[in-house]
Amino acid sequence: RDLFIANNNHTGHIPQSFVNRDETFRRIRIHDNGFTGPFPDWSAMENFDYMLFQNTNFDPGPIPDYIQNWTEMGRLDVSFTNRTGTLPTWLGNMNLDRLIVGGKFDEIGGEIPAEIGNMVNLNRFIMYGGTWTGEIPTFFQDIPGLTQLAFINVDFTGEIPDEIANIPSLVDFRVQGSRVTGGIPEIFQTISGMDRFELVNNPLMEIGQIPDWIGEFWTGMRTLTLSNTGISGTLPDNFSNLENLITLNLENNPELSGDIDWLADLNLRGLSLSHSGFTIPEIPEFLQNYTDLRTLTLGGYGMEGSLPEWLVDRFGSVMEKLALDDNNLTGGIPASYGNFFILDSLNLANNQLTGELPIEIADIGRIGSDRTAIESLILSGNEGLTGEFPLAFTEAIFMRIIGFEGTNLCEPDDPAYTEWIQGMEDAAEFKYPPLHWEIATSGIPCEAVSVGPPEQVYSFRLHQNYPNPFNPTTTISYEIPADVNIVRLQVYNVIGQRVATLINDQQAAGQYEVNFDASGLASGSYIYRLEAGDRVMTQQMMLVK
Repeated sequence: RDLFIANNNHTGHIPQSFVNRDETFRRIRIHDNGFTGPFPDWSAMENFDYMLFQNTNFDPGPIPDYIQNWTEMGRLDVSFTNRTGTLPTWLGNMNLDRLIVGGKFDEIGGEIPAEIGNMVNLNRFIMYGGTWTGEIPTFFQDIPGLTQLAFINVDFTGEIPDEIANIPSLVDFRVQGSRVTGGIPEIFQTISGMDRFELVNNPLMEIGQIPDWIGEFWTGMRTLTLSNTGISGTLPDNFSNLENLITLNLENNPELSGDIDWLADLNLRGLSLSHSGFTIPEIPEFLQNYTDLRTLTLGGYGMEGSLPEWLVDRFGSVMEKLALDDNNLTGGIPASYGNFFILDSLNLANNQLTGELPIEIADIGRIGSDRTAIESLILSGNEGLTGEFPLAFTEAIFMRIIGFEGTNLCEPDDPAYTEWIQGMEDAAEFKYPPLHWEIATSGIPCEAVSVGPPEQVYSFRLHQNYPNPFNPTTTISYEIPADVNIVRLQVYNVIGQRVATLINDQQAAGQYEVNFDASGLASGSYIYRLEAGDRVMTQQMMLVK
């Protein structure tokens, strides 16, 4: 049986009476809650296949010794749970295929015991944070089936050891936020099956020129990240051989330059080039050839032009992060950018954007009629942005980074806005580990425009249907202004065939809701389209039967 409690706002202790129930659990997963108190005592259980306790603020203490009795356990994850001490040597006798330990504020550390090298069944080893000492151990070469080895925010020193290249099955290697020095060992070119290679925020590394053997021997690689890791020179010409790449991150390497035209032949999900030394005068047109671009960061290139609407037309349903900061982009922010369905981070800071901020922008990441999921919005340093910061952003229940200082956006005089801003810090710090939060507003109050009740002004908006996914009915809400005539709301399948007309009539300015019954349709994705005059907005919905 499985026990799964995750991503909720539960608080308090996990009672021992709950732990001692008669059920025999084989898999347990408790993470991203507000639980506190002692680490649960599951010692009475005879065995577990899988134990995951993650991002939970338990009382500090060691990894429980009773875990060593579960000889059939395959996965152990106790990261970000305030574990202390070092890794117990008895782990070397277990049959784990996955071990994930550490955490941002954990006092676990010391040297990694050599017994870890005896875990012959280990497939993945991931270490987060902690107070580990010494260098990256070489005994990992003794684990024949190890495919993933990751050290994230681990304060190791020394160079990446050559012995890592002796791991016969290694396809995923990551070092992030360490004091590791040196470059990429040349012997790594013998790891012909490398699928994911990431060196991130290792400021003491001096890679220098990227080895050209990456483009010769790692042609099957799908993820390459070399961010803030001392790269200089130009990209090797043979990088065009990396035809299987789906994620490329070369951010924060100001001395790195070279040709990026070869990227036009790929179909990337993630492209991150911010604040490096490439020449990118405008948002590349070749991005329109991609079909599933989820991350795009092109900050710091002085790019000119306006914000292209094809970005949302092409990637509105898949884009998760968009950063175009520190450029010279002009014009307004298109209202259609509110159609980024799942975007959780938008950074347009320090451009020359102008005009009123469209209220439709508050629909970014909308997950319901009164909730949006965007976490970070930065518009700072655009003096030409005017108007009122949309009150509808108070529906962004996960927002933890907001910035619009250096703009002429005024702040709403409304208790809901004040409560939202003040609650942002509490919401971020409720999580364990606490999330980064940042608030930088304009400080410009919006003045009342009349002494009486304000006249209701409607805009052109099409909300995400709710619920979504749905079966078989859902509600679609929308808003239309006064200067329209015929309003049409129609539903299409993914090949462009109209399957329903919900509205085709004159409507006065206002907010509307319509119920859509898809009983006669097959499961799948559908597009609903709102037309009012010359204005058009679309959203996507999912029918699951």
